[in-house]
Amino acid sequence: LQNQIEQLSFFLKKLLANILALKSSGNELDVESLVSNELTNELNFDVNEFKLLSKYELKSYLQKFNFNENHIEKLAEIFIEMSSLNSNTVIENQNYISKAIELLELADENSNSFSVERNQTKTKLLETFKSLQN
Repeated sequence: LQNQIEQLSFFLKKLLANILALKSSGNELDVESLVSNELTNELNFDVNEFKLLSKYELKSYLQKFNFNENHIEKLAEIFIEMSSLNSNTVIENQNYISKAIELLELADENSNSFSVERNQTKTKLLETFKSLQN
């Protein structure tokens, strides 16, 4: 199990690095397919299904993949990066932001300590979400 946890951590970090590399090189259109393909191929994780889950359903879905607090935070970071793609509609950006907030709240629930950084990130995301509504 420890090996699986480490592999999952490495995979999510690598995926996030690949997203950032694509975005910085101007290949934003490839980001969404990269995320979807990598999560599906590596974990059989369906991003489209995941985006439709309620906060309650998220928890049980992530448990199937043995996601811990750190994994949930990395997945939130991935959704945050997805929320800033120029090719997205406002609604798509809002959906990614909402899911990132739900993930960070879930990480809070799974944590034994308060995270200032996580709280600041949620506050920034809420501000961004509100600014998209105007």
